[in-house]
Amino acid sequence: MFTLLPLHLSTDKRQKQEVQTFAAQSEISFFNAQIKPHFLYNTFGNVIALCYTAPNEAARLLSHLSTYVRFIFENGRTDSNITLGQELEMIDSYLSIEQTRFNDAFTIIKDIDDSLFNVEVPPLLIQPLVENALRHGLMRKGGNKRLMLAVQDLGSAIEVRIADNGVGFDPKRTAMPTSGIGIPNVRNRIAYVPNATFTLQSEVGVGTNVLIRLPKRERMNVPNAHDLD
Repeated sequence: MFTLLPLHLSTDKRQKQEVQTFAAQSEISFFNAQIKPHFLYNTFGNVIALCYTAPNEAARLLSHLSTYVRFIFENGRTDSNITLGQELEMIDSYLSIEQTRFNDAFTIIKDIDDSLFNVEVPPLLIQPLVENALRHGLMRKGGNKRLMLAVQDLGSAIEVRIADNGVGFDPKRTAMPTSGIGIPNVRNRIAYVPNATFTLQSEVGVGTNVLIRLPKRERMNVPNAHDLD
């Protein structure tokens, strides 16, 4: 009995780790698979309309859609890290599509340290927060709409900030807007990243500010960090 106890404890620990890994991967796969049908329908509708009035613009929009969909298909099946440059390229395509869909209804402000393009990040960690800011913050308010995306070098870590001047919400009453899924999913995924932190500030009528800090790990031997190939 006593000789079997260490093996039993080892097996329990391994099983617990496997369950945690499976839960994390399942959550990532669930979230990464979210290519929303209405997003595709609306984008294809815009492409078709532009084919008649502005063919070059239609080609540009279709190229962005291809980048966006390809990225999700290729990275939504794994929890392996990608480079920050890859994530930002996909975000650029996503924002370009949304700017076209909503007739440039919002302003994008970027402050990104391009020396960090080779840093490894979990896939689709930043884009859901950008999407959440647009869909549940900015598109629900009138007037001037601003989205800010900043990525800065903190030495041993990187800091990612996504801020908007949208409708906001009260974090004391609810952890997130009732129709949003970006915030809780990202928060849960970050819990599996050692030494990573997630903070959120929001105020009704003022906007939402999300801050992520991730350990800085450079990917080695990457000829072009933001090339999806």
